[in-house]
Amino acid sequence: MKKALLLLIIAILFLNSCQSAIPIVDDALEIQEAIILPEPIQPYEAPKGDAQMEYSGVAALYLPRRDGTRLVVKYSQVLFSASRHEAETAVRALLTYPETDDCLPAGKGVTIQLTGNTPVEISHDVCSVNLTPSCLALDMEDFITLCQAITNTVTEFLDVKYVNILVSGRQIGLDTASMLPLGTLQRRVGEDLGAAYSRVDIQRVKYNEEHEQKRFTSAATLYFPAADGNGILPEARMITFPGQMPAQLAQTLLNELSQGAQLLSSIPALPNLNAFLTSPPAVTQTSTGTRHITLSFDSSLNEALAESQLTRSSLMASLTYTLTTFIPETSGVIVFIGDEPVLSVTPASIYAANEPIYFRDGVQQRGDYSRLLLGLAKLYFASEDGQKLIAVYRPVPYFEVRNPRYLLEQLAQGPKPYDDYANVRPVMPEGLRDPDFLGFAVEDDTLLINLSLAFQAACSQYDETRERLLIYAMVNTLCETLSLKRVRFYIADNQPEYLSGHLYLPGYFIINTGIIRTR
Repeated sequence: MKKALLLLIIAILFLNSCQSAIPIVDDALEIQEAIILPEPIQPYEAPKGDAQMEYSGVAALYLPRRDGTRLVVKYSQVLFSASRHEAETAVRALLTYPETDDCLPAGKGVTIQLTGNTPVEISHDVCSVNLTPSCLALDMEDFITLCQAITNTVTEFLDVKYVNILVSGRQIGLDTASMLPLGTLQRRVGEDLGAAYSRVDIQRVKYNEEHEQKRFTSAATLYFPAADGNGILPEARMITFPGQMPAQLAQTLLNELSQGAQLLSSIPALPNLNAFLTSPPAVTQTSTGTRHITLSFDSSLNEALAESQLTRSSLMASLTYTLTTFIPETSGVIVFIGDEPVLSVTPASIYAANEPIYFRDGVQQRGDYSRLLLGLAKLYFASEDGQKLIAVYRPVPYFEVRNPRYLLEQLAQGPKPYDDYANVRPVMPEGLRDPDFLGFAVEDDTLLINLSLAFQAACSQYDETRERLLIYAMVNTLCETLSLKRVRFYIADNQPEYLSGHLYLPGYFIINTGIIRTR
């Protein structure tokens, strides 16, 4: 009995001691406040500016196998940048990859480097890689191996299909007379390298043959004037040439340009350029060993350009890029229209300042027109009924195609007449400007975007459909272009619950294919 009483007293004391740990609330409001959970910790800070754009990834690099029979793939951890194409990073990694037990360096002991302000140009599906002259120390077989190694490496990225290899901005000839072009290369994985050498050897002029009569077929890159004189866009195709003299190459390329683009959309038709030539293309050798191609056109070409709604600057850029990219050792193009040499042009492109480009001694060089080289930005706009998204390709400066700030600015501008598809509507409200995009950063596989309060205010009246189209237009445009998986939005450094009251904003957004309508 005493024992039971003692246990009862202990239990009462225990309950009294615990009572103060139980919150006492007077009404439902205090109950609600008592069970609110703390705010989740944000994994990343909102970006301010565009400084942090690098992310770690793996590049597939193709290197010569030790026995020299084929290329083998090596996987290398590299630091990509979301503001430029991964191909440039991959090429740099390839050229510095060390010798291993089963493969040799890409340069076979010769130090190979990229050169120029823009050593890797990627426009549409064509990549042009500019190397230092050190690669000329390689014998021809090793040079061809190097070029194929670069080609296989950059075509690992699915938006690159064709590759031009230049040395100090020029095509290299594959024979002793520097007549046979390397041409535009394509991906060849698993092929015996001996087959690549054989293809070149078959097309070389033999002791009993003449360059003028040695036909050959090669892929070449043609650069066409884009709509509204904005610049030039490339298209690669297989071409059969009647001979290997530079003048023959030039005349054949002019003929192919005149036939127009086969795959590119919204490209204005060119006049028959060969019909306006007053004499065949002339080739001169310079004191440095390079070549100049001289084209003499009739003065009526000016009228033909006006009828075709082509600008002189875009045509000159088209001719210069096409000829210097393909014809071996060609460093420049000289053009006469009537008796007048073309000594300067003033680009009319909306992307280039209307400042004249002057040509020393009338020689137009590839680098003169780099500002007019365009790429195709894939942008998502609303369908005509405002229910779905439609992908539209817009020609923009090639170096801006992967700039997230630039891409959102293009979305903010709405549809343009030079887009490849017209039946779309804008997704962003009017009046947005560059300062409304406060910052961009990459963390892991996620793009962080910091938008302004003005951006949010401009979208405040959007219904659920318009808000969804806006958010996924940004997400799909950026993730598809930048090869990132997710997007995280901030408004003025914070993550509010909603942009305009419908879609929950915190967290991550991934590509939404279900909202896309094919056209």
